[in-house]
Amino acid sequence: MSQILESVSNPAKEEQLEKRMARIKENPYLKPILEEIESSGPTAMMRLLIINIRLRSISV
Repeated sequence: MSQILESVSNPAKEEQLEKRMARIKENPYLKPILEEIESSGPTAMMRLLIINIRLRSISV
């Protein structure tokens, strides 16, 4: 939790976080997922979380 607060309050860490998010948004696999979360908000995030949990339960 303290790392999250430091990332938000420290300008240097915030810049690193923004660069990392920019790289993640360029990832062809993650881009549509992030776009869905940004457009639909918490509803999309919960739906994706549930899908992830279900996939983990059926994998060996």
